[in-house]
Amino acid sequence: VNYPADMTNVGEKIITVSGKHGGSVTVTYTIEKAVPPVITFPEVLNSITYGQMLEDAKLSFYENEYGTFNWTAPIGVPNAGTNGYALDFYPEDLTNYDWAACNWQTHNATWIESRSALCAMGQVQVDKAEPVYTAPTAIEGLVYTGSSQELISVSEVQVEGGELLLSR
Repeated sequence: VNYPADMTNVGEKIITVSGKHGGSVTVTYTIEKAVPPVITFPEVLNSITYGQMLEDAKLSFYENEYGTFNWTAPIGVPNAGTNGYALDFYPEDLTNYDWAACNWQTHNATWIESRSALCAMGQVQVDKAEPVYTAPTAIEGLVYTGSSQELISVSEVQVEGGELLLSR
């Protein structure tokens, strides 16, 4: 009996059985790709504050026995509110499972062939940030001169995460 080296992975396999007194029989069979298992996506464990990156929203797990999970755009800065952001699952075994043929819409997911990834939406709560700034100070001791004068000092103004608009 001559067995193929790989009898477990997808593909065509040939087994040849040779008789003791001559003659042989060849059997060919094909192992097809399997339907992938149902993938449970992780939950988002924490909210983040506006200005933080999406990768700061921690997941309940980052891998399972079939592959790994990551945010599609982990360094993106999401807007405040509760929104869905793309979360990708990257299967380890692209050979033996037919990931593209499965009806992922029933699981609210989509197979993205170009990335070889299963994509679903993770709900993330992004809290509003508290503004951090140093207000301008009034210039003291002003006396009318008939000319335009600086009324405030803006050299010490500091603003994080936005801008301070001054108007006359």
